[in-house]
Amino acid sequence: MLGDIRNTRRLLKSTYLNFFRRNKLPLEQLEKYYSKRREQKFDADCIISGILIRRIIHFPIIIALKLWHSICNVKCNVIYNHSTKVKKPTIYAATHICWDDIEYIFDAIKKHTYLFLGDPKNLYRTFDGAILDLNGCVICELKDKRDRYIAKETAIKLLNKGENLLIFPEGVWNTSENKLLNFLFPGIAEMAIRTNADIVPIAIERSDKRFDIAVGKNIDVSDYKMQEKNILLQEIRDSMATLKWDVLEASRVYKRAELPENYSAVFKNKIIQDARGEYGWSDFKEQEYHPKEIAEREEVFSFMKKLSLNKNTAFLLRDN
Repeated sequence: MLGDIRNTRRLLKSTYLNFFRRNKLPLEQLEKYYSKRREQKFDADCIISGILIRRIIHFPIIIALKLWHSICNVKCNVIYNHSTKVKKPTIYAATHICWDDIEYIFDAIKKHTYLFLGDPKNLYRTFDGAILDLNGCVICELKDKRDRYIAKETAIKLLNKGENLLIFPEGVWNTSENKLLNFLFPGIAEMAIRTNADIVPIAIERSDKRFDIAVGKNIDVSDYKMQEKNILLQEIRDSMATLKWDVLEASRVYKRAELPENYSAVFKNKIIQDARGEYGWSDFKEQEYHPKEIAEREEVFSFMKKLSLNKNTAFLLRDN
């Protein structure tokens, strides 16, 4: 076992690419490179490092963010914070609406917290990505089962070392016009139960140059068993949805009559613009989590697209 770890560490050194060589790689190859590095580090048992220095760096980062927000005239408005300080690790479970919500949630949390992030894409070679790496980031490719497993186990190691974790359990931005929350990836419940970490739900919404945030009460998982993780997951989702409702009421209230007839298209285009060309509509939809036991309306009626219209099938198109 020890020999295998030593061999993996030698491989880790031999396959390292410096900054300039990495940035010459096409994005697809760069993603594969980092995914392979994470696997090698995990196998070599050296995936976690620099905890202390990241704790120290975190606070200058927060100060710099506050200064940047002030320059950009963007306000972080914490509507309420009902969380309590505990002497154990905390998993912050937040809703996800855009690229920029990460920094405002960090501002609201205050404490040093690692970020759990899926499908980072161009963050691998951007200034934002470098800052997140300095702060501490657990990364995975959502479509890669092995990479997801490594990220989950890495997060659990960090929590067992007393570190905090910010995670967006929806996985991607909520692109629904009327659904408060997507379904949640179940990993968050497993991580909390295995580490006895408190879960603090958070909701965020943007209104022009203001981000409104609500921080909920701690969810104590100490009485939950692993076979009850789906019950815990539902409690997390219910809490996040309640917070989201509170945030929406505080930030903006629209009457249906005030919305334009093409609101659906306007809403969709706004999300595509916010994605800055890095994600398309299909990317968001593909990365949403769908429990196997629950079928969405689109899935139930997907056969309609392939339907051959004749006298035997025409009744399916009736209004009722």
